[in-house]
Amino acid sequence: MKNLFQILFYSFILIASASTIKANTYRISILTCAQGEDLYATFGHSAIRVTDSVHHSDIVYNYGTFNFNDPDFYVKFVKGDLLYFIEACDYNSFLMMYAYEHRSVNEQVLALDSTQKSQVVSYLNENLLEQYKYYKYDFVNDNCATRVYQVFNQLFENQIDCNNKIIGKTHRSILNEMLTQQDWTRFGINLMLGKRVDQPINTMQSFFIPKYLALGLKSTSLNQKKLVLSEQNVLQFDEKSNSESHLNQPLILLFCLLNIMICCYYIE
Repeated sequence: MKNLFQILFYSFILIASASTIKANTYRISILTCAQGEDLYATFGHSAIRVTDSVHHSDIVYNYGTFNFNDPDFYVKFVKGDLLYFIEACDYNSFLMMYAYEHRSVNEQVLALDSTQKSQVVSYLNENLLEQYKYYKYDFVNDNCATRVYQVFNQLFENQIDCNNKIIGKTHRSILNEMLTQQDWTRFGINLMLGKRVDQPINTMQSFFIPKYLALGLKSTSLNQKKLVLSEQNVLQFDEKSNSESHLNQPLILLFCLLNIMICCYYIE
């Protein structure tokens, strides 16, 4: 009986140790991608990278995936009914796309312990399941960047704190700041979003913009320790002038017309 107990005890220790070792092989980071010329890429992009040095895997968890071939894409986008979903892809493939578009990518490596890394990876893999992967996209409240922060806020809610305080900002002021040279896009987005984007926002609410999420993470602490361990540019291109593609102008006008038509429909 004593020998059986010892076998069970040491087996438990070995399993626990193996789990800890596996978690320590993870390297978790946040990728922040520069703005693009396409309408859906106007504000940049955020994703989570998980590298496993033992199994030689390098995966990007991307909450910004959608079906552009949906015949009702624009109507659903305006109404807030468009389904986005999380997708896992190879890091090199992810990076190649941004290299092709000449968009810079910044990486922030997170200072997580083995338990926290395991929690993050488990959370992300659970989100990949069919019943959890989809969510209704909301331009300012639920997008690729807010979903990234939500991972850590949900897992470590009472342990995470952002010291970068946003004062005097609204969703609209941040959007306009990002669109200083894109008059048509700014006009269309301001028209579509209406008054709901004019309320003062807190720091976490500014994280709907990937650039603001990256800035916030720099001053975020987890259990009173800095969350960001290190930072580097994995792709670096000259910053483009934030000018508007002529191709975007009719798309913005279409957005506006659809918005007006939908509003009229519901009023009637």
